Amino acid sequence: HYILYMRNYYDKYVKYKTKYYNVAYGGNKQDNSINFFSTAFKNGENIPEKYTCDGASFGVKIPLVWSNLPALTKSLAITIVVPDAPNGHFVHWIAWNIAPTVHNLDENFTNYNTGENSSGKTDYIGPCPPYNHGTHRYIITIYALDITPATNIKNYAQLKNSMVGHVVGQGVLMGKYARFKT
Repeated sequence: HYILYMRNYYDKYVKYKTKYYNVAYGGNKQDNSINFFSTAFKNGENIPEKYTCDGASFGVKIPLVWSNLPALTKSLAITIVVPDAPNGHFVHWIAWNIAPTVHNLDENFTNYNTGENSSGKTDYIGPCPPYNHGTHRYIITIYALDITPATNIKNYAQLKNSMVGHVVGQGVLMGKYARFKT
């Protein structure tokens, strides 16, 4: 019951903190928003094949850049979640304890903690929707936290629970990808 209570509390907290932001409209509209973008694609556009499972190395990390971190930021967390997966949402990647002095993540950046994605692996998985399942949206969110979360977090739910009440800013980027076979 406690986990459900905390999950409800967190969802309400995030809705309150982000009530002026809507991914569909593609803009950061609040005072505590982080300027967040990719050098590979623009918000709402298709993710280049290089960063997907169809790329040469099964998808390299999407390059991300951010600025305008709130003054209270002690660490950053990044999640990539797909709400369009066949079985509900699919977590591609969670990373946390990124230092607030870091302002970008390139394909080779490794100075962070990571937990299990929906495949049970503890590394980044590039976009890889099922063939002929339509276009999937990849919601990439950066969170500025006023804490440094524990290093033993195992998955997305535990990361979200650890952030309850500690998100002091965030930014959202949405990319799309589809795969078709005839």
